Amino acid sequence: MLNFLGVDYYWIPFAATVTYELKYSASCMAERKGQAAEDCFGVSIYSNSEALRFDGQCTGDHFTLEGCSYPEFLALMKSKWYAGLSADDLDQACFTPYTPAATP
Repeated sequence: MLNFLGVDYYWIPFAATVTYELKYSASCMAERKGQAAEDCFGVSIYSNSEALRFDGQCTGDHFTLEGCSYPEFLALMKSKWYAGLSADDLDQACFTPYTPAATP
């Protein structure tokens, strides 16, 4: 998971955890009179209870400097998500035989 997120790490302890925490701003939601808006939400990502920062990609989760606004989180995931053959069906993509690229 840390590799997927692009986090630079040297060693991962046994039973490591990555946690995603979805937050929302009650005052933002009140201003919109119950109409949910993506910019009222934020996502924090923790590795073994330590907040991860995505400098240059995320500006914070609306509560702390760590994490992302929800639109930033969606853009971050889209930039890292699999985009190859059968990307619209990940089950099918997993069963696609691997063919290594020819080396010169």
